[in-house]
Amino acid sequence: MLFAIYSVVVAGSSDLRRIGESFAADYQETGDFRGVMENYLRDGLYVAMFSESSSADSLLQDRNLRYEVYDGTKLLAANTQEMDERLMSRQVKGYNFYLKYQNGTVTLWKDGEELDVYGDGVYRGVWEQWDVPGYSNRSIYDYLYDWITARDPEEIREMTADVTIWLAAAETPAEYQQWSSLYGIVRGQENVRWAVFLAGGIGLVGLVLLVWTILWRRHLGRAWAALAGVTGRIWLEIKLILLLPLLWLLLWLFLDLLNCYISEEGALLLWLEAVLLSIYLNDCVRNWGHLRAHSFCGWLVRNLRAREQALPVQNRLIRRSFLSWLGVLILAAGAAAMDFVLFLSTFQYPPLTLLTIVLGILGLAIIVQQWSGWKAQKRLAQDLGRVAQQIGDMSAGHFDPPEQLPQDGDLSALSKDLIEIGGGLQKAVEERTHSERMKVALITNVSHDLKTPLTSILSYTDLLAQEELPETARDYVKILQEKAERLRVMVREVFEVSKATTGNLDIRWETLDLGKLLRQTLADQAEPMERSGLTFRVELPEGEVSIRADGDRLYRVFQNLIQNALQYAMPGSRVYITLEEDETQAVVRIRNISRDELPQDVDFTERFVRGDESRTDGGSGLGLAIAKSFTEACGGRFLVRTEADLFAVEITFRTV
Repeated sequence: MLFAIYSVVVAGSSDLRRIGESFAADYQETGDFRGVMENYLRDGLYVAMFSESSSADSLLQDRNLRYEVYDGTKLLAANTQEMDERLMSRQVKGYNFYLKYQNGTVTLWKDGEELDVYGDGVYRGVWEQWDVPGYSNRSIYDYLYDWITARDPEEIREMTADVTIWLAAAETPAEYQQWSSLYGIVRGQENVRWAVFLAGGIGLVGLVLLVWTILWRRHLGRAWAALAGVTGRIWLEIKLILLLPLLWLLLWLFLDLLNCYISEEGALLLWLEAVLLSIYLNDCVRNWGHLRAHSFCGWLVRNLRAREQALPVQNRLIRRSFLSWLGVLILAAGAAAMDFVLFLSTFQYPPLTLLTIVLGILGLAIIVQQWSGWKAQKRLAQDLGRVAQQIGDMSAGHFDPPEQLPQDGDLSALSKDLIEIGGGLQKAVEERTHSERMKVALITNVSHDLKTPLTSILSYTDLLAQEELPETARDYVKILQEKAERLRVMVREVFEVSKATTGNLDIRWETLDLGKLLRQTLADQAEPMERSGLTFRVELPEGEVSIRADGDRLYRVFQNLIQNALQYAMPGSRVYITLEEDETQAVVRIRNISRDELPQDVDFTERFVRGDESRTDGGSGLGLAIAKSFTEACGGRFLVRTEADLFAVEITFRTV
């Protein structure tokens, strides 16, 4: 909007009267018309006094003007030779405005009626007055003073005493190939009107947009962001190609404004320029960090790099070195051509000819050296590829002795060290695998072998409890029953952890509702939860949360976690159980404040690990280990997080 107002000011002058006169139906009622006719009167006086050719050319140039300059009765200059009527008849067809200068005064006629030129006869330099000779306070010398200051006033009066000048202006100026000041007035009025309409239209649109921005400012940012999302998909090169003509057009329109000329098409183009430049500015502001990335050059570079990354390392190195060699070869070919031309031009000068030969020999030597270097780089790249293959095989667990590189290769020592490292790793892996197998087998066998005697011990303690025994003996039998039962549970848990560790745990896959499973587990644990004195805050979604897992195993997981909270949470505190779901996964979180101080840097999911190492009663230290093993066997992720006395467990499953 400010740009449009500026165009009005420039195209129509800073004087608001001239802007108002641009809407006049008759261009002869404007100040610009008076100024043009006043200048043409001066040109006629110069022709009469000095036979000034440039002034005559100025009068001849405007074909919408007719003039006659007399010295007495002698016609000095005119452009009415082909006309039947003289200007003094004031009857020339198509010309309705006449100006006559004679005896130092000016007479004006418009549409056959004489106009009042001088008013009260005093020249005040106001807008409505004609700046012509004849005022009581403005002689012919004063009128021409700014133009011919070197002349004497009396001499000027003598030179213009017998001069008569007739000027006639066209009623409707026409456009000619030559520039016409009178037609320029009409055209200038049109330009100013367009500029005013443009400024008013842009101002009105700006006001509407301002009101819309205030009322819907929350949606304005979204609209610009959506527009930036569309323009952000266009390649940067296309934007730059389109921006160049826009900038050129903007410069062209700006020059037109400075020259007080703007057409209807130019006004419409200004609108379009404003809209497009706003879109460009919005794109730059919102997509600045992605402009270079989303371009054809960026896409080409990324594509080439991606294709190069897919190649083995030796092929990449060979390609890069070949490109370097090719660049050197091109430069060498250019240098050889220049050297040959120099050789031909200096053939008659033996010293210079010898110099060109020496330069040619040096060039050939450099080419041979570069060729040898490229072959060495190629061989090194191939050896490096073999070493990379050896490292990849070792990373994949293949420790078979690889092929030894040639002894004269640059990487032969590195290849030998890799072979030795591979052998050591293979031996260490075999030993660790054997140790793990032995450990698991021992735990499994011991757990299995303990089941039979434990069953017998539990059976006999049950029989003893049914006998008539003294009170002291009955207490002993009760202690035996509790310890034997605890040992049976511990053996069972160790056996289950061992099976999960070795991957032998039987999983019955099914689609189940995780929220329903949690509600069932909490319902089964309702009695111990009420006795604990803890407050349980449970947040479960109403809808179904479907996952793929083993329902029995997960029931055991949540049962162990709830029992862990019942056993180790601070009395009277709160336990939080939540289930959250997003588009891809479901997360169960169980959090509580620990009764005892939690040790730092301890993995609570390891077997036989408990929060308080000084305790000798209670759990076996396998509850969290079992929960983690079962969760991972069902395809979930089990995470324990502690912060001060906060103990939190997070279980994540992918939803279906």
